[in-house]
Amino acid sequence: MRNNDNKPIDFNDPQVQQLLRDKIRHAVSRSRLPHSEREDFGQDLWVRVWPRLAAFDAGRAPLEVFIALVVRCCAIDLLGRYWSQQRRRWETVSLNRVTRHGTDEVELAQTIGQREYDARRGSYPRGAQDLAVLALDIEVLLDQLPEELIPLAKELMDCTVTEAARHLGRARSTVQSQAQRLQRIGERKGLRDFLKK
Repeated sequence: MRNNDNKPIDFNDPQVQQLLRDKIRHAVSRSRLPHSEREDFGQDLWVRVWPRLAAFDAGRAPLEVFIALVVRCCAIDLLGRYWSQQRRRWETVSLNRVTRHGTDEVELAQTIGQREYDARRGSYPRGAQDLAVLALDIEVLLDQLPEELIPLAKELMDCTVTEAARHLGRARSTVQSQAQRLQRIGERKGLRDFLKK
């Protein structure tokens, strides 16, 4: 662990520490991680790199090259692990899949709460009172809409944009832009989610 002058490298030296910080900061900025994950990634990278610095051999490479290589290799390994965990985290699983719950075998849908079940199905049911208030608000909104948007608004209460385009005989892109216009009108009237079921 010596440099070209046969002096031991002091990894607590401020210049070496700054070099290491710069290389880690560069790796973090190039990581393409969400900003919320970057600080943790930088700390994990520091923890991984620090013990590997003891393997430095000045006869094989300059210190800057060695640090850059160690940081790069550790960053690649950590990023691979991170993205692998993300893939597993968002893995699609059927709610009809049979799983072991205690001593019984049950469908996955029976092991989760109603709120999570609805979220996984993309369904967000409202209570009876909310539905009644929403129906009144939508009725008032329909009276205030331009004539050309009323048929589309009624279609979108029961079907998707694609189905509405088919029923109305319009291009899907036209219906999509009109649906976005309806959404903006609804938001201005205080009905942010009036197109959602």
